[in-house]
Amino acid sequence: MIFAAIDIGSNAVRLLVANVLDKNGKPWVHKQTMVRAPVRLGEDVYENNRISEIKKAKLLKAIEAYKHIIELYEPVAASVFATAAMRDAENGAEVLSEIKNCVPWPVEIINGEEEASILLEMFRHGGEESEIKLLIDLGGGSTEMTILCPNGDVHPKSFKIGAVRMLQDKISEEEWSRLHCFIEKYLPKGRIHCIGSGGNINALKSHFSDPLEKYISVSRIRLAHDALSPLPLEERISRYLLRPDRADVIVPAAQIFLKIMNKAGVDRIYVPRVGLPEGMILRMYRNYLSD
Repeated sequence: MIFAAIDIGSNAVRLLVANVLDKNGKPWVHKQTMVRAPVRLGEDVYENNRISEIKKAKLLKAIEAYKHIIELYEPVAASVFATAAMRDAENGAEVLSEIKNCVPWPVEIINGEEEASILLEMFRHGGEESEIKLLIDLGGGSTEMTILCPNGDVHPKSFKIGAVRMLQDKISEEEWSRLHCFIEKYLPKGRIHCIGSGGNINALKSHFSDPLEKYISVSRIRLAHDALSPLPLEERISRYLLRPDRADVIVPAAQIFLKIMNKAGVDRIYVPRVGLPEGMILRMYRNYLSD
């Protein structure tokens, strides 16, 4: 069955069209099409608290283009969801209303805890049952963290810490303190299975780690950070074949991952190369089955 999801993030607007297959009694998301438009709403929101007319026009163009692609696939269901930038924008509800006029599918702004919950459902059964699971989803505007303990306790939290925010020097010390306190309070001692999602950890894994490995180590992330930091943007693009809208945010993203992993005491992170859009597809699939 085909499903489609449009993810309106702080850095990019993404479309995922996927076929959900039943594999040994478990749903499996098989990508059909993934398209990405570097709209970067966060540039406006984290500087001026609003989405500008220019950014809004780009966003609506991307939505209109994605609408035509989705219609070609004739999916069972489709949805549009927005995250940190739209949550924080003073005119987020107004922009959302305009999107609703463009498409016939549900359109919503999801909060950070819901983001964490969607990702948890995807990764809940990864690793060993005896392991503590630490999920880190780093976006442009926020980081969603979930701690899943072997006894079943779940602790999700969203932080206003993201790669675009950090690039614009818009992360407060208070927010870092909240994150550190969260780890100290809820992350128990023991063997930790750390899982990372989002475009930046995928890029760090692709460019700076062994392609045969499923993990990237702290040392490799630090190597990437140290190699990229002194380079001008153009050289990051040409030497490492990074997209222009990835080349600038990948350095602050590496810094964020290093801070979190150091505080959590983990030395590597599993990168499954799936994230929130796949989670939204699975949510639609489950809703379809329940209906």
